[in-house]
Amino acid sequence: HRCTFCIIPFARGPNRSVGLGRIVEQIRTLVDRGFREVVLTGVDICSFGAGLPGKPKLGDLVRRLLAAVPALPRLRLSSLDPAAIDDSLFDVLASEPRLMPHLHLSVQALDDVILKRMKRRHLYADVERVVARARAARPDVVFGADLIAGFPTETDTQFKKTLTGVTALGITHLHVFPYSERPGTPAARMPTVPVAERKARAQRLRDAGTRALARFMADQVGDTAAVLIERDGQGLSEHYAPVHIAADTVPGEIVPVTLTGTAGLENLESGKIVFDLNLDKITLDGYLPPQSDEEDSAAASGAGGGTGGKEGGTTQLSEAELIPVDSLRPLLLDGSLKIGELNYDTIQASNIVFNVDAKDGVLRLTKASGDTLQGGFNASGRLDVSGNTPRISFKQNVSSMQLQPVVAMALDKDLAKGIFSMDLDFSASGNSEKALVNSAKGNASMNLADGTVRGLNLYGTLVGGVNDMLGRFQGLSALIPNQESGKLPAALSEDTKIIDLTTKASLNQQVANLDSLEAKLDKGTLSGNGWMNMLTQEFDLKIGMQSPELGGSKYLEDVTWPLRCQGSLAGSPAKWCGPDKEGFAKIAQQAATNAAKGKLKEKLGIDAEGDTTEEVMKNAAKKKAQEKIEEEMGDKLKGFFNR
Repeated sequence: HRCTFCIIPFARGPNRSVGLGRIVEQIRTLVDRGFREVVLTGVDICSFGAGLPGKPKLGDLVRRLLAAVPALPRLRLSSLDPAAIDDSLFDVLASEPRLMPHLHLSVQALDDVILKRMKRRHLYADVERVVARARAARPDVVFGADLIAGFPTETDTQFKKTLTGVTALGITHLHVFPYSERPGTPAARMPTVPVAERKARAQRLRDAGTRALARFMADQVGDTAAVLIERDGQGLSEHYAPVHIAADTVPGEIVPVTLTGTAGLENLESGKIVFDLNLDKITLDGYLPPQSDEEDSAAASGAGGGTGGKEGGTTQLSEAELIPVDSLRPLLLDGSLKIGELNYDTIQASNIVFNVDAKDGVLRLTKASGDTLQGGFNASGRLDVSGNTPRISFKQNVSSMQLQPVVAMALDKDLAKGIFSMDLDFSASGNSEKALVNSAKGNASMNLADGTVRGLNLYGTLVGGVNDMLGRFQGLSALIPNQESGKLPAALSEDTKIIDLTTKASLNQQVANLDSLEAKLDKGTLSGNGWMNMLTQEFDLKIGMQSPELGGSKYLEDVTWPLRCQGSLAGSPAKWCGPDKEGFAKIAQQAATNAAKGKLKEKLGIDAEGDTTEEVMKNAAKKKAQEKIEEEMGDKLKGFFNR
């Protein structure tokens, strides 16, 4: 038996069964090590025993295994082929409470034509019989199912049979895959469904699964359950339902609980989902899916070291549909979620409140607030899918947060620290990554107090530029107090200490334009502007810096030294910034010119004019010559009248 879409038989060959004695030995070892639940798994476990003496069935294996290991509290089965479930398995399901009442069926589709093209051994009616017989044996049994969306040749009508079949059969735990070709399989040679349509159908199935699971969870409220604790007050019930327990628990223990709430209580009469939940603690790392290889590749190519400049990065953006508009438009929702403590990666937040509602195609986040990183945040947002083009708007205020953990998590480097505050207003429209980026608009104002940028010393950059200038204009060393040696001492620190920094930025598509940047540093002040590409993390800033360390000469008072910072956040901070050599040369020229004017005035009493030292000297010589001529003429005139 080989399905037309499956590559596994080509890689692993025909089915092989592990002997009962070896399975019992392995499970006894696990139980001795403290495991409380074991899952029997395999490529096709319903075919167990075909190559063993006596040809035992899966049901025989389960009964004999539970009898041989009485200390095992819970046994669960992985995917079952509806066409190959044996009678003995239904018998043991009815008689053995340690076999969990949760059967996951390898269904793949619920349309008979598609099932035949998949070369499955069952039809829809077979699945109906399995479900009915299992419920007769164990009335509380629940079902999961593997489903493939967008199998080659699948029409919309055939897909809808699968979609409606999920509800008709009462399947609550869906494992959905958009079809993906496997070279060398028969299905790979069949006429395909467009990828975007596969993803859309998969999303519709997932939405149906979410609603089915919500109904099941709502029905469980008030019932008791035995929850196997997996971590931090989280565990699974006998029916494979995730449960949060507001009490101290130990991983591995089985705790009897009364189910008091659910994350999605649906009012079936109006179709409205309402919830008001309180969680003591939740760790998001255990719930978020791992990043896919495709996302890793996109992140690697789109961020950190891109070379697209100010306008780059958009070639990596997908034009695939991003927002499930058809599922969201009819959504009726009103809910509140309060979380005492939330953990994600290295960041901990507390007193979290989320209030959401949805009606007439408009989803609103009316409140999102909490305390984190010694500060707090407030946010609100809106997703409008009532029209042809989805529209997103979002506002956020962040007050007095510690910046370092956020930067370390986002960039995977200890780049900056300080007390961070921000006001953000953002909007975009469209239904793909590309459309949303191309329409993105926003404004932000940010402040950083008592901060440090690591690996970048702007004063050191300034000193390096001045020393380079002194090397080219050696006579200027006398203009900088106590630096007659012609070289300033290098800065010892590799960091920039920021006393206070304020910036205002405007977002246009992927570019954040820094319209103004003002900062007070421990060794000066700076101002500037520039841009950052939010996709590639490239930036270009033009900065003017003033330093009292270099302002002791009247010829260099109030001088703003031009610096240029550009590169990528993924690069080395030490290489970001450098002096604007042309700007430094102009400062040197102006300082030398002013010094020449001052010396001529002091020594000779001449108010020389000119934009360069050469012009000043020529003008002074001209004026001096004119004075001499006038003096000589005066003497001659005096002699003429004295005759």
